[in-house]
Amino acid sequence: MKVLVTGSSGFIGQHLVRALKRRGHEVILFDRENTGAELLKDIEEADAICHLAGENRPKDLADFEKVNHGLTETICSAILASNKQKRLLFASSIQADLNNPYGVSKKEAEVCIEKLAKETNTLCSIFRLPNVFGKGCRPFYNSVVATWCYQIARGEQTTISNPSNELHLVYVCDVADAFVNSLDEAKPSLWPSVSPVYDTTLGELNKLIHECADSRKTREIPVQEGLSKKMYATYISYIPEDAISYEIKVAKEPRGSFNEIIRLKNMGQVSINVIAPHKIKGGHYHETKIEKFVFLTGHCVYRMYPAGKPDQSVSKEILCDGDNYIVIDVTPGYFHEIENIGETGAITLIWASEEYTDLVPDTYRE
Repeated sequence: MKVLVTGSSGFIGQHLVRALKRRGHEVILFDRENTGAELLKDIEEADAICHLAGENRPKDLADFEKVNHGLTETICSAILASNKQKRLLFASSIQADLNNPYGVSKKEAEVCIEKLAKETNTLCSIFRLPNVFGKGCRPFYNSVVATWCYQIARGEQTTISNPSNELHLVYVCDVADAFVNSLDEAKPSLWPSVSPVYDTTLGELNKLIHECADSRKTREIPVQEGLSKKMYATYISYIPEDAISYEIKVAKEPRGSFNEIIRLKNMGQVSINVIAPHKIKGGHYHETKIEKFVFLTGHCVYRMYPAGKPDQSVSKEILCDGDNYIVIDVTPGYFHEIENIGETGAITLIWASEEYTDLVPDTYRE
């Protein structure tokens, strides 16, 4: 399908263009630098129009009516004059129910599209979007998420007028997918919606973004699902390019070093274990904790033997090196140790199913 996207260089537009191309659609781009004549030509050529272009912070309030309503009316008239059946998808706003200049102009645009759908065979969809967040949104414009992510990523102070104020959020990639899904439907709904919608407050949002930022110090990554996952991806995109890398705390000792990289809530931790030449590390067992070892460099021997056996006879010995990557599942209830038999430091990547704590270590040496 050949799809015209108005507002193609905007926040939602850029995500939609990529989503359309991934699904195999041909995309026609239209933005502020294009002319009215080009718009009419593009509409005639297109099979579908995704109308995202709009005004939400004009210098002149009259531009609300001129762009949000007027441009939509122009598009509907061009579709009506065309000899081909078209699809029209419109990005509206939940503010269309409010009596303010922006909301009124969006409502008037909706009325134009409803009329077009009723009087012609044009397949129309009107999405009333709540607050959209995600990478690429302009800070200090009309998104508190973008503004706070930008400020917190730079160590700047944020302000909250009322922490209990409610906020309804949708993720920009979910919006783009919902738009493409609607275009691909044989008979799309006139009033479809984007899901999921995340209901939160300004206070909760501010706390979550700070947790995303603090993870670089605490190594504790927020829960990787739902709003937390999408907010973390959003926050990372606002970190300045010269600050995307950061050092980790290294625990050095004569046998080598231990370097914890990240902790994932309810999903354990990932670490790098460095073993000096001819040294042995480990010598403990776990009752329930699960670990996986991957040997990245060096030449090592992995040994295991049942816990509680007086003779501690080795039941299994595995040669490991960085030339042939293997994963070892550390067996609960077995002592295990790693000896570096090479002449250089050996590096092992470790995933543990739970983060280590002094209160509940599940790591025993006797």
